[in-house]
Order: sequence, then structure tokens, then C-alpha cells
Amino acid sequence: MKLSLSDLCATFQECTLWTNNIIKDSLSSRLGILEESITDINLVTIARKHSDFILTKKFSRREEGSQSGADWLWCIGEPGAWLSLLVQAKVVNPATSTCRFLNYRSGEQRRLLLNFARHYRLFPLYCLYSQITDELYPPSKSLPSLSNVDSLEWACSLVIPKFIRKLVEQKHNKQIDLLKYGIPWTYPFYMAATNSDQKLAHSLAEAMKKIRTEFESVDSSGMYIQLLDNSSSKAKKQSTTRIRWENPDPLLLVTPNLPSVALRLLKGKISAVKSPVAGLSIISTVPIDAVLQTYKALPASDRESFHPSKIARDDTQVQLDMRVSDT
Repeated sequence: MKLSLSDLCATFQECTLWTNNIIKDSLSSRLGILEESITDINLVTIARKHSDFILTKKFSRREEGSQSGADWLWCIGEPGAWLSLLVQAKVVNPATSTCRFLNYRSGEQRRLLLNFARHYRLFPLYCLYSQITDELYPPSKSLPSLSNVDSLEWACSLVIPKFIRKLVEQKHNKQIDLLKYGIPWTYPFYMAATNSDQKLAHSLAEAMKKIRTEFESVDSSGMYIQLLDNSSSKAKKQSTTRIRWENPDPLLLVTPNLPSVALRLLKGKISAVKSPVAGLSIISTVPIDAVLQTYKALPASDRESFHPSKIARDDTQVQLDMRVSDT
């Protein structure tokens, strides 16, 4: 039994539509919504709909700001090939179309994100949540690989830290500026679904590298050239051996094992209140129980408490299957 990537893509689409609508509704109701809430609900939805293949755990946010600068760690693949994404989420205010905390703590959050990614060999990314109105045309839709993607898909966009830094330096925090450098989070999974001969981690990495190359080659209009480094031939040669963590080659970050920080969290070697990330989600192409058994990642009692398959699939009620021992 393997994870259906087409079904997974459909779930990502559903989450994208929900994100767009909830941000829209938060504006009309004047209640607002935080990126933490959007992230939690999206991760739970993805895990619930594919519970045989996904494990998601929530930890305390107490240490997040001082250790990793990230909201969640996303480990995607299967034993032998994993691509692990270290993600910081931001929401664009629908009333002003700006992202207020893009340069949180004068860039300290971004520096922590890069340092933590470097230490554990993770792919650092920003995930931008925003409302895509009918009038909005995401500028990066002009890239060849994204030209046929529905504009609504940009409601959940991924952006590399390099572009975030450059935008901050130029004091650009408008939604239209951010979406020049965002790709829909659905796109890598769409591409992977059409390439079933490869392991998922490699397919995702290749899709993201392809977009990376397209960003770096688009310069005729001047839209992207101002944010791209004019690397010398020597620097380009060195890039094959040295990872540029603001804009890493995703293929260099595919690893045979889950990152050690993920395993330590799952095994309880890092307490929940001291977790460096607020959430951990593992998306596996093979049954998640087999993955946990391979890495001896969870004791049986913990697996029963937190495994997504123990969560009822009824959208109106979440129930945990709690087993009480005789002792």
C-alpha cells in the first residue's frame, strides 16, 4: 500500500481554498486570524485525510522563537530518501495587503531559521498565507512551469529566505511584491504525482530546483534581476559543493534518514515544552507505522495517543481513542 499522490494533491488544494476563504472571512467579520491557527488546521486536515501515511504532532511554541525561527518541520518521503522542510509561516493582512512581521525582530528570526536549517540539513522556507482576489494575478505565474496553475493556488505560497531578505532590504512587504517570488505549495506535489518512477523526496526536490532555475534565468523584464545575485563563474562552480542556505539546491538536501531532531522529538528525548519547533509532520509514501518501526521512533503507548488514525474522521467531532491500562 502506497500513498496516493493525486489524493494528496487534492487535499492540498482543499487546504489552499480553505486558507483563502478563512482569510477573506476574517476580514469581513473583523475577527482576524493568526498564521498559527491556519497552520494547525491545515496540518491536521492533511494528516486526518491520509492518516495511514502521515504523523503530525504539536509541541509548545515557547522555544520556537529562540531556537529554530520556524513554525513546523515537514519531513516528506520514505526510508532511504527524505526532504525535510523547515517552515516559517506568515499571513498577509487582507485589509492592507501587507505582511507586517516579515522582518520579525530585525531579521533575527530569519537568521535562526538559516542556522537551524544548516545544523540539521533542512530546507528553510517561508509559507505565506494570503487571500487571492479575482483581480490579483500572481507575478510568478509568468514562469514557464507555473503558467497553467490557477491563481488561487498562491493562497499558500512558498518563498526562499533569500528573497525575503532582499524584499526586507528594499522595504517591500506588499502582497504583490511577495508573490513575485512565491510558488504554490501544491506545485511540487503536482510534479511528483506525474513522476511515479522516482522517490517522492527526489521528485519534490527536482520540481523545486526547476523553479529555482527559472527564477534565476528570468531577467528580460527586470522583474527578478534586481533580487538575484550576479554570481561569478567561480562562485557558480563552488555552489556544487557548498550549500547556499538562503537559496539551497534542494537535491543536496535529500537525506537517507529522518533528521536527528525529528527522531529526538518523536522519541521524547526533547520535552514538548522545549521543542525547537511548534509542530512536526511526517508525510510518508509507505504506511507511517512501518516508518516508526524502522526508526523505533515511538513507544507503543505514545503511538496510540498521537497517531492520526486514532482521530475520528468526522469533520464535526474529533475523538481520541484513549486506552486505559489495568495498572
